[in-house]
Amino acid sequence: VDVQDVAKTLAANANRFDAVLLDVDNGPDAFTTSVNHWLYSDSGLAVIRTSLKRDGVLAVWSAWESRKFEQRLRHGRFIVDVERVRARLKKGGPRHTIFLGYPRAEGGN
Repeated sequence: VDVQDVAKTLAANANRFDAVLLDVDNGPDAFTTSVNHWLYSDSGLAVIRTSLKRDGVLAVWSAWESRKFEQRLRHGRFIVDVERVRARLKKGGPRHTIFLGYPRAEGGN
């Protein structure tokens, strides 16, 4: 367990993580705390990508969809998959979005 700013942990650990799971601030728009914006910025995604092992995955929970964030992930050299899931198993619960990003190999599409 590393108790410090997640940005510092990610920046200090290149090629270390199998997965980076973010459930911060209702999603990638840094809705409630603007300091979290860096995690979802181009530079933040580049640090996350570097921290992941070759076959690693980034998962970002969000209370809503964000085409802008999907595009930012693609621009940041991630293969993107978006899952829309119910908050509860019962029919009729609110839907949430989980963005999955898999680092593309250098020179890959």
